[in-house]
Amino acid sequence: MSKYADVTIINPIPDSPFHGFIGKFKSLKNIPETETMNGLTVYHPRFLSIPGYLKSIEINSYKRAVQKVIDTIGFDFDVVDLHWTFPDLPTGHYLSNRYDVPFNVTLRGMEAFHFQDKDVRQQVVKKYLKNVTKVISLSEEMATTANELAQTGSRTTVIRNGVDTDKFYYLDKTECRTTLGLP
Repeated sequence: MSKYADVTIINPIPDSPFHGFIGKFKSLKNIPETETMNGLTVYHPRFLSIPGYLKSIEINSYKRAVQKVIDTIGFDFDVVDLHWTFPDLPTGHYLSNRYDVPFNVTLRGMEAFHFQDKDVRQQVVKKYLKNVTKVISLSEEMATTANELAQTGSRTTVIRNGVDTDKFYYLDKTECRTTLGLP
């Protein structure tokens, strides 16, 4: 339990017979099905994802993985809060409709729109952004892009998650150590 709210975290992990043979995906095999982090339980169900291929199958595979956790722990949520767009948005929409709760998404970077991908992801993001209850964007640029793509306008709030470069900026390490009297 969080200090301020009862929070359940479901963080699905992509998996396939190929993941153990691909360097950047090997470590995913080591993530436990369930773990406790800072007093919060985090569920890591697996969903089928073939790296670079058949992205459309991830939508249902992801949804089934999340639903399996919910079937085990029960659904007692006030909101579904997503931190990525694909394949998360279709699942958020499904849960919102099934359990009559709002669903939100946070846009953390321009890659969330999947403009770089020439498959189903870009169209899925566009389609489901239109249904999101609230969009949280980390920049005006992403908020504008979301609005142009899916008319998110008044449903979007910009909450910057960056660094104030007027207050925090690079200083020479040697000069800092000398000023602070550090070796």
